[in-house]
Order: sequence, then C-alpha cells, then structure tokens
Amino acid sequence: MKQAIYEHLYDLENTNIAIHYYTNRGSYFPAHWHPAIELIYILNGTAEILVGGVKHTLVPGEFIVIDSNQIHESQCALASMVVDVHVSRDFLESYIEEPVLPGIDCIFRCRSD
Repeated sequence: MKQAIYEHLYDLENTNIAIHYYTNRGSYFPAHWHPAIELIYILNGTAEILVGGVKHTLVPGEFIVIDSNQIHESQCALASMVVDVHVSRDFLESYIEEPVLPGIDCIFRCRSD
C-alpha cells in the first residue's frame, strides 16, 4: 500500500474555506490526507479520484466530496479544469446543532443523456 502524506492547508488557518481553480495537463496528486472536507468539481476533461482504495472517474458536471482525514489521490491524464474547495470541519460543526458532524460520503453525477 502507498504511504499517504499529510497535506497542511495553510489557507484554512484564517479563513476556514479555501477555493482554488486548476488547469492541469497530465497531473497527479499522490495519496494524502488532511483535516478539511474537500469538494472536487470537474469543469472540463476527466479526473480519476481514488478514495479509500475505490476509484471514481469524474467527467464535466460531476463532483465528489471527500470527508476529512480520508486518504485520497487524484490523476488527470489529459488537460482538465477543476474547482477544488476545502472547508474546515470545525467551521462546519460550529453551524450545526448536533455535537459532531456526521461522516460525509458524496459523489454527484449530472449527465445530460
């Protein structure tokens, strides 16, 4: 099994939310984890996201939400455009009445066929 690395998200220390836009050509982000919840939305191209050993292939209009502390990696073989959002779990928990935010497992597919 691959060794996962810890990704420190400096953006979240003051804002609790970080939004990034990437244009990639043949990129690979190795297995990593972080305490934030992550949403990856595909604008163009395709992406393969591996979460907990399960591969998800996403196309434009689809997104995946990865819970905090989940080991994940991503790869885009061709050119792709992606919006990547990280949100602090503590920040989200401050807006709910439950003592702990439940686990998150979400893949949204929006197809026009």
